[in-house]
Formats: sequence, structure tokens, C-alpha cells
Amino acid sequence: MMKLYFKVLILEAKTKMTYRFDFWINSIISFLVEFFVVWFLWSAIFEQTKLKQIAGYNLSSIYLYYLGVILISKIIRAQKSTNDVSQDIYQGNLNRYIIFPVNYISFKYAQYLGKLAPALIQFFLFGIIAFFIIDKSYEIQISTSSLIMGICSIAMANILYFLIDYLTQLFAFWVSNVWSLDILKWFIACLLGGYLFPLNMLPPNVQNIITYLPFKFLFDLPINTLFGKISFEVWLKEMLIGSIWCILLFLIGQFTWSKGKNLYSGVGI
Repeated sequence: MMKLYFKVLILEAKTKMTYRFDFWINSIISFLVEFFVVWFLWSAIFEQTKLKQIAGYNLSSIYLYYLGVILISKIIRAQKSTNDVSQDIYQGNLNRYIIFPVNYISFKYAQYLGKLAPALIQFFLFGIIAFFIIDKSYEIQISTSSLIMGICSIAMANILYFLIDYLTQLFAFWVSNVWSLDILKWFIACLLGGYLFPLNMLPPNVQNIITYLPFKFLFDLPINTLFGKISFEVWLKEMLIGSIWCILLFLIGQFTWSKGKNLYSGVGI
């Protein structure tokens, strides 16, 4: 069965890399647009406020933070990923997975990983280029240990986001359109996960609330771990909590799948 999932992964990766010209154009444009929006926004904020630091970040460190978050987000969130789940339900394509002896969530995660192939190329390419361009006066301590811990954090964040996305898409069993839920999910993940701004810029009481939510493990933990700003003890504790969230979301997803599958008519919408 593992061979099947591996073949699915390879097939999805080849599909995503088929149109190389479109891939490079979309990759370069999307990266530049995202980064320069951040560049101009925070440059204006620092210029207008006349502050040298905000929540411990100077202008160079903000650029570096967002550079890392943008690149990491491309690995964590596969483009056009689990919306396939809702489309399977709406179009009646779920029949093939119910008939064949295939674990649905495992099959979809294999597709999800395959679609990350372009993101991995972007991560390494733009990361290397930016390393020589960005002012590195911001003190970061990327070591072998922080790199390994960062990769593990990114891997967990990838699984966690997939499970959140998968659970959201399963609501297609009950509602006629999950697009609005998908947008709301991504906005909440960005707001509470550290994508829109570093979480330590929030008031302490808000940070305490976020500690008990799964979203901080999506962006905040990976980027701070990668930059060597988290000790091994703290990282281990955070990974344990994040793993518990992964198990919990998996169980909720399986329960939702079993309930929704009983309502599925097999004819689509």
C-alpha cells in the first residue's frame, strides 16, 4: 500500500512540474509580490512612527522574518490541495475511493505532498538568493541543531495544516459550498499563526490564549526554531503540544468522515 501512495506522490509532483514556464513565472511573480508588499508596508510603518524597533524587531529583522514565513508557508500549504476533497464530494468522484481498498485521508495526503514539489524548489532557490541580498544585521543563530529542529517543525506544521484543511473540506457533506469556510480558515491561520505579523507583537493576554490553539505551530514555531530563537527544551514541549493537536484533529477528521460518508449519495451535487 505504501508503494501506491509513493506513486501517487511522484505522479502529483510530475504533474505540478509539467508546465515549467508557467511554474517559474508564477513562482517569481508571487514571491516578489508578497515580499515587496511587506517591504513597502513595514518601511512606511517604521518611517512614520520614527521607531527603531517594534516588539524587538528592527526593519531588517522584519524583512528577514517575513522572508522566512513566506518561504515556509509554501511548504506548509500546498496550492489547490485539499479542495479536491470537497470536489470529490460535490462531483460524485468519492465513489472510487469508497469502492477501492484505499485509505482516503492517506491517499489525499500523498497527493498533498506531491503538490509541494514546486514549493521545495522555491524555498531553496529564493532562500539562497535572499541570503546574499538581505541585510543580516538581525542576530540569528542558524546551526545544525536549529536546522534539524526547524525541519521537524515544518514537517509537523505541514501535517497540522493538512488536517485543518481536510476537516474544513469535509463539511462539503453538509453544505453546498465550503469556499467561504476555506477563506475563513486561511485568514484565522494567518492571523493567529504568525503569518501576518510576529505573534510577540500581540498583547501578552492574547498570546496566552493563542498558546492553547493549534495555529501558532503553523508559522511562528517553525520560523523561530529555524532562526535559533527557541531552546531545545521549549521546542520539545511545543512539538509535543503540536503533536497532540495533530492526533486530535486526525480523530475528529475520521469521525467527521465516517458521519459524512453515511450521508453521501454518490451522485454529486
